[in-house]
Amino acid sequence: MLAAEILKACKAQGVTLQVLEVNRLKVRAPKGRVDENLLNSIKDQKNDLIRLLTGGAFFDHHMDTAVHELNHLGISLMDFPQATRHRAFILEGELTEAANSGDRDRFSDLLEKWRKCFH
Repeated sequence: MLAAEILKACKAQGVTLQVLEVNRLKVRAPKGRVDENLLNSIKDQKNDLIRLLTGGAFFDHHMDTAVHELNHLGISLMDFPQATRHRAFILEGELTEAANSGDRDRFSDLLEKWRKCFH
């Protein structure tokens, strides 16, 4: 079952899905009214459902938060050696690829590596 079909089935059964934090999906359902096949489909298509429910908001929010953190700390890229700046530049390209492909796990891992370049 595709993510869009799962959302329709959820609506029909009174099931609501909520995206939490980085890569979590909360399922709320009326007791005893959820089809086991629907729950399995939700688990199987979790990443696609999160992508569908949030669009690009997930990636924008987490990247903006990281940049805001560095700005708040007064960190300037030019304060770091060229090798560090180069590493951050390479990671930015990989972050873009992960965001464009919708790979939240890879994006989160890369964002953490990018942050560590400056701490």
